[in-house]
Amino acid sequence: MYLATRTFVLSPANPTWHRGRAAEGIGSPHTPAGHIWPIALAVRA
Repeated sequence: MYLATRTFVLSPANPTWHRGRAAEGIGSPHTPAGHIWPIALAVRA
């Protein structure tokens, strides 16, 4: 279950997933459009 959830969350199938020129990761409805949570980059690492 963990791996399936992680695979979904860290993929373009996730509606809060964003990819830019410098990074890709998880945003949220609470951040500006196209922005990634900095902590999400750390958690992914």
